[in-house]
Amino acid sequence: MIPASSALAAFTPRRQFPYVHGIYLAVNAIADARVLVDGPNCAFFKAEHVAMTHDFRSTLLDVGGVHRVANPDLHADRMVVEHDAHFGALLARVAGTPGAGVVLVAALPMASITGPDYERLVAAVKDPVAPIVVLPQRSLDRVWLDGYADTLRALAASLDLPGATPDPCKVAIVGHFFDRNEADQTASVAEMRRLVEAVGLAPVSVWLDGGPVASLRRAAEAGVLLALPHGRDAADALAARTGARVVPVDVPFGLAATDAFLRALGAATGREEAAEAAVDAGHALVAPWWEWLIPRRFAFLRFGFAGDPWMMPGFCDLAATLGASVRVLVAYSRRIAAFEPDGAVGSRLPVAPVWEPRLGETAAADLVSGLDLLVANAAFLRETGGRARAVEFGYPSRTHHCCFDAPFLGYRGALAFVDRLSNALGDRPGLADE
Repeated sequence: MIPASSALAAFTPRRQFPYVHGIYLAVNAIADARVLVDGPNCAFFKAEHVAMTHDFRSTLLDVGGVHRVANPDLHADRMVVEHDAHFGALLARVAGTPGAGVVLVAALPMASITGPDYERLVAAVKDPVAPIVVLPQRSLDRVWLDGYADTLRALAASLDLPGATPDPCKVAIVGHFFDRNEADQTASVAEMRRLVEAVGLAPVSVWLDGGPVASLRRAAEAGVLLALPHGRDAADALAARTGARVVPVDVPFGLAATDAFLRALGAATGREEAAEAAVDAGHALVAPWWEWLIPRRFAFLRFGFAGDPWMMPGFCDLAATLGASVRVLVAYSRRIAAFEPDGAVGSRLPVAPVWEPRLGETAAADLVSGLDLLVANAAFLRETGGRARAVEFGYPSRTHHCCFDAPFLGYRGALAFVDRLSNALGDRPGLADE
């Protein structure tokens, strides 16, 4: 690493992930989606950041060669000589692949700066087996979380939807950051569905949950759209088409956020009593386990977090519930206005996040100094060199994988997640012998 004192430090990479990573995570979370990325051959290898590294159940790449990610192997000559003919032919091949539910078109900076008319190229494709959706060309100035949110927004605006009348008793959850098909995510989706059912409503669609495009279309049946942070724009786009009511909610990560998730749903549907009953049941599920765990393992500890900023509010509330404090927050994202000190989210955080710090300017080991426990993605953990006791969480995860239900959302997720933290910490010195 370049020392922070060096003049080169300001030019080192930021702690974040490219826009296309978010697109790939979204495609990975839609079982029959395919994406054609206009760019060099590295567009293919970026899929390996997800498939069989972060997600052992990913289907982005296929041993038979029928991958769900394709690229035209763009290079400088091809950008100016017969680009449209070459790209159009490849698009027709991808759009003719049997089994595709939707085909997405994206562009890396090398292609987007030349301004190809993708809408015209899409219109020229004859008889595609699935709708073709052009994604925003924002890879120059946006990051992975934007790529995911933009993909959902484009699908919400473009997918053909059934002409169903929205049912006020049906709910769609829009914006779940389903980053892999392993059992931590599938169990978290099941827990969110259980919460909706606990209020007496029917969850008909989750954007995203690893299912096919057909399951996304069922959102047209929903009279209520629970809009998680990564899906606010997508929920607005769906509501404009279906007439459903949008209810913004935080990620139900930790007790306080899950309580608020249920209460917002109850208030929006006139089911306040059912929501309070569900909150009470959730607390009754958790309390018997934590009443002895908190003083023995968590009280007065110092926590840190590095990853998706939208997980920070829930993490901080969870730490407070456990009697711990949060000393550092590292956001793998560009700055978000809501997280400013006087913003809707920032005003609730105990410390201000450090936004996408440069590797050469801010050493990870310095950020985690003095922590009792760090919860972070694999990229940040690798930099710390083991300077803090840690739990790997979020994208990317390289060593922690789930083959059995281990949610992290909702009440059951709070139990499972705190179980991970507890076992990473162990008993305080001396307690194990008492």
